[in-house]
Amino acid sequence: MITREQLIAGYQALAEAGVDVTKEMAAEGLTAPESPAKTEARARLNVLVQDRGFFRRLLAGDADATTEFERLNRQLAD
Repeated sequence: MITREQLIAGYQALAEAGVDVTKEMAAEGLTAPESPAKTEARARLNVLVQDRGFFRRLLAGDADATTEFERLNRQLAD
């Protein structure tokens, strides 16, 4: 019998290889693993949230800050 942890590990491996396993995992009562790109984007946004200078630049319309912020949010939405 396959364990829950083994099942999740298998789905994780497939997801990292680019296979959409969302429906299959939902059928098993599991949540889909987050892609490494989303994990990295979320971590970077968590750092930026604490950076007051970054948000001042973002609100002032700084092109680099805006580009980074938008790119990270697009990664999370995909």
